[in-house]
Amino acid sequence: MVLDTRDNIPSFDGLQARSDNATLLREAGATVILAGQDPGGQMNLRFEAGHAVRNGMRWDDALEAITLAPARAFGLADQVGSLEPGKRADLVIWSGDPFEFSSGAEAVFIGGQEQSRTNRMTELRDRYKTLPPKY
Repeated sequence: MVLDTRDNIPSFDGLQARSDNATLLREAGATVILAGQDPGGQMNLRFEAGHAVRNGMRWDDALEAITLAPARAFGLADQVGSLEPGKRADLVIWSGDPFEFSSGAEAVFIGGQEQSRTNRMTELRDRYKTLPPKY
């Protein structure tokens, strides 16, 4: 079952839907995959998982719903979806709970190689972090 935990909020009532659908389906034994429909939705998957946890899903089940469950569904579980010897090592190290808005990426590894986190936004942030005194 592929779900967008935040889709159609606040019109859930009109759809007869519930914000804990992912939890109910998982508890019933269904395989749940969390997805987002927004452009660039892969960047928000962690928030989909956080929303599911906030609505009763176990943290481990939410993590699986954005990692191993999709890998299994696409027949890629032997390559990605979990940290195991022989699998592609894609990993993000977070400053806190990855499902929290306040957590940020501390390090990113793709294929086992650390990636630079420098981009235009970080360069602008650093450039203007300390503004000159008023004149």
